[in-house]
Order: sequence, then structure tokens, then C-alpha cells
Amino acid sequence: MKYVALLRGIGPSNPNMRNEKLRELFQKLGFQNVQTVISTGNVLFESPSRAVKALETTIEQAIQKRLGFTSTTIIRSHNQMRRLAAADDLFGGFEDTPTTRLNVTFLK
Repeated sequence: MKYVALLRGIGPSNPNMRNEKLRELFQKLGFQNVQTVISTGNVLFESPSRAVKALETTIEQAIQKRLGFTSTTIIRSHNQMRRLAAADDLFGGFEDTPTTRLNVTFLK
């Protein structure tokens, strides 16, 4: 399964929150094809597990133990994210313009 881990509270000014540390952590947890997205705290990875809540807990505990900070982890599948991006009328006709901003918020 391909996943996106949305890590909350990530700031690149903290050395333990930088992409290389996050990638290394995910790789040590046994995930494959780990990639980070700029300095967003978003991590793409693959895992044979379909137990999303267990994956979230595993990542949160590893971040606390190995990197020394707390981060809420929200996982969505690659397919869920693709469907969201392809949605035609996600915002009910409203458009993202220079004077308005449309955002998607992910909750656990």
C-alpha cells in the first residue's frame, strides 16, 4: 500500500524535524520508497500493512522516542489523496483566488 503521512507540528528549524531525519526514521521502521515533500512534514511511503491506526501509532511513538518531539500523525492512502485531488466540485463552486483561500484540513 502507498501512503501519505501528514505529520503535524513540523518545523525545519529543529534539526530533528528535517527531511533527512524523517526519511531515516521511516526507513528504520521498515517502510519502503520513503520520500519527503519539501519541508512540509508530509512523508510518502509504502507498507504492506493496511492497519492505518497502528501505523499512525507506530510513527508517533518512534518520533517521540528517536527524535525527541511529539507529532500527531495522520495517514491517508495514495488512492484517497488522488480521489481528493481529482474531485470536481470539492468546494461547492468556490474558487481559490488571490483574495480567497480554499484549504483541505485532515483530521484523525
